[in-house]
Amino acid sequence: MNKSSLIIFVEAISGKSEDAQLFINGQAATIGVFDGLGGKPAGFGGERGGRIASREASIITEAILQETAGELSEKDVSRIQQEICKHLRQEADTKIKSRVTGSLTHRLCTTLALANISNASKTEGFIQLSLAWIGDSRIYLLSPQKGLQQLTKDDLKVSNDAFRLIHEDSPMSQHLTADMPLDWQINFKIQIIKGKGFVIACTDGCFQCLDSPWAFEKLLLDTLAKSNSVTEWQNFLTQRYEEIKQDDVSLVLYPVGFDFDDFQFIQSSYHSRLNQLNENFSLVSGAYDELLDLWSSYRLNYEEMLIPGQAENNLNEPDTENDEVSILEAIKLNDCQEILPISAYIEKQPGILEETGDETSLLERSQTDALNLSHLVTKNENNSESSDEESDLDLPIKDTKFNVPNDSVLALQNVVIKCPNCQSEQIRKMGHTSSLSREQRYQCKNCSRHFQESTKFQGFISITTHS
Repeated sequence: MNKSSLIIFVEAISGKSEDAQLFINGQAATIGVFDGLGGKPAGFGGERGGRIASREASIITEAILQETAGELSEKDVSRIQQEICKHLRQEADTKIKSRVTGSLTHRLCTTLALANISNASKTEGFIQLSLAWIGDSRIYLLSPQKGLQQLTKDDLKVSNDAFRLIHEDSPMSQHLTADMPLDWQINFKIQIIKGKGFVIACTDGCFQCLDSPWAFEKLLLDTLAKSNSVTEWQNFLTQRYEEIKQDDVSLVLYPVGFDFDDFQFIQSSYHSRLNQLNENFSLVSGAYDELLDLWSSYRLNYEEMLIPGQAENNLNEPDTENDEVSILEAIKLNDCQEILPISAYIEKQPGILEETGDETSLLERSQTDALNLSHLVTKNENNSESSDEESDLDLPIKDTKFNVPNDSVLALQNVVIKCPNCQSEQIRKMGHTSSLSREQRYQCKNCSRHFQESTKFQGFISITTHS
């Protein structure tokens, strides 16, 4: 083990591993993993294609990064892809005798996941990560405050979240191969992080053998807590993976803001987080529905740093040709901060709403009047349960739509939300639920309270506008 990193390597079958690892500690540190595809067996010299592909990809990547003093730019990533695929094609063309031909044939296939940690940024109070990946190997940040956070999005034919992918596997949409299609490309992004933590590169063997994403975090922190040194931590992790492995396991962990020489400080930094996991994410029955409920809470921090647009954040824009849109759609259309389920704030504003039975229409008014809209409430009529705060409300129980003039729709872009706990307006978006209703999730920056928009279960929504 290098003093600057922790590396785990466990073979599913001794001597047959198809994984490879990378660690370079120069002017910038780079960690990486490569997972050869065992489902593509054609190889040569008594080795399977996946084993050859991952090893050769690792060697070529290291050679290129040595030339750049360890720095990783988008241009470097493009060169890495070109050199790897060129070399794999030459090897395949000259050494593989295959009876299978055609456009769907991929020889010598591997994933890649690289994290480059810039040392230059450390003195400026933040860390710059350059991330490159293709396939389903991942880069994570393990934060003392927010726990495990996935930084890269798997390349899959059917996109899904990390929890469901453990239980419903999906084939990869792209990977490195000797027969690289023109539209396949290594992903690249710059990630800025603040504070301390661990950057982790790992193959899917590290997390697919567990029942949930938080089980992966627990494994890392449980073994950390009972270790007296980095070497012991590595040994405990290796021992545990030997017991539960279903595939080859490759993991490279690099400290950011921490020094392995001060191991006790690292342990104390994660003590509170481990307690939080044990208190809030311990299973009772282990049933799938219970896991799903825990995932809905855990994913708020876990998915926070995924690439914009790749997290579950797709919205269907409403058709405004007939000037009829739902209030939720009108607000989302203008990319403002959206709606909050917060019955404690609800007040009926006389004169604002005109109740018309099946349809509630916004009264004809100017754009200025539309901005005075302070509260708007709907409740799902199938939700028979109500709290004490709800019982005194005399409000229409409808799946409400509004006839909104175009200028009024535009006026809604100033809508803001408040925390139901401390009433702070310092709110961050946390992605959407995976349900058909696609409720928006939020977290208060002031008190850390989590809450979400709801048009189905919690019933009430509240809208507050700036004057």
